[in-house]
Amino acid sequence: MPEPCRITTLRPADPALDPLIEASVAEGYRFLARMRTGGTGFDAPGAVLLAAWSGAALVGCGGLSVDPYLEDARVGRMRHVYVLTEHRRAGIGTALAKALLRRARGRFDVLRLRAADARAASFWEGHGFAARAEEGATHRRVG
Repeated sequence: MPEPCRITTLRPADPALDPLIEASVAEGYRFLARMRTGGTGFDAPGAVLLAAWSGAALVGCGGLSVDPYLEDARVGRMRHVYVLTEHRRAGIGTALAKALLRRARGRFDVLRLRAADARAASFWEGHGFAARAEEGATHRRVG
């Protein structure tokens, strides 16, 4: 079965992200907009921002970095994962999650994230993350 999208790396300042940022803000999610204004840590070792493309259109993104809430370089954070509404339920989020998990393998012992809502929590739980109320995170995955 063909991949639902093509995954590449991207810089947070890339203008190709503008439509995703606008769509996420319109949906009430500000995490992509904040990515542009704060230090994201995507330049650190083991960190990456991935882009999901459907043809020539950027339809999703997701990042991985050292978790800034902990002082442990072996704890990673899945961040800024977003897929345009009209492209959801087509395997794009799963393709991003799998690509990020592959990147994390061997680099991080634990991954943490903050799910924005119940739908996101369910998605991440389907990818091996367990709900855990911790400082700065709602979910964790070991290994």
